[in-house]
Amino acid sequence: WNCENLTGIVGYNIYRNGDKVSNITDTKYVDSELAPNTKYTYYVEAYDIDGNASQASNKIEAATEIDNILPVIKSIMPVSNVFSKKIPLSITVSDNISVKSVLIQYSYDNINWKDAGSAEAKHGSANEIIGYDMDLSEINDGYIYVRAIAYDSSNNASNSSSVSAVKYYIDTTKPDSPQNLKVDYSLGKMDVRWNAPANSDAAFFKVYRSVN
Repeated sequence: WNCENLTGIVGYNIYRNGDKVSNITDTKYVDSELAPNTKYTYYVEAYDIDGNASQASNKIEAATEIDNILPVIKSIMPVSNVFSKKIPLSITVSDNISVKSVLIQYSYDNINWKDAGSAEAKHGSANEIIGYDMDLSEINDGYIYVRAIAYDSSNNASNSSSVSAVKYYIDTTKPDSPQNLKVDYSLGKMDVRWNAPANSDAAFFKVYRSVN
């Protein structure tokens, strides 16, 4: 835009749909992070050093295009590991405009998928890291695959094959009990011994002591 008389002008107020969105000193303005397929109305005011504003300029209308660009799942964390109660997922998503949410799915064979839950983006920005604690109480023991599908503000869904599913091992089965517990006393010390359970994936043992 331009002004016929620049005397005393120090800046401009920018209005979008009746709301002030910025004040600048230049005579051009780039508006960003707008909703797709939406009409907007703009006008401008000039103001002087005392903050006195001019009459509004003429109004102009403009519209954004339809958003056909799909969001992209960049990564799913953590890497493959063993879990028993929940998987603390962290999903990185990017979009050309705004990430809305993610849908988390799991599969036992990497072919047939079931919904595990969904999580909303906190900021609605173009780049989001979305956290989700995946409950394993209804999941069978053994290997599962986990993937995510992202949605943007236009409800475009990411390609489910754009990132590889992460493989986890679920173990909710208790190990067998230790056997043949024995104790020997010598010089103020108790030597406690036992046999580890056969065919068990026990990683460590907890020792309990009671005092009578």
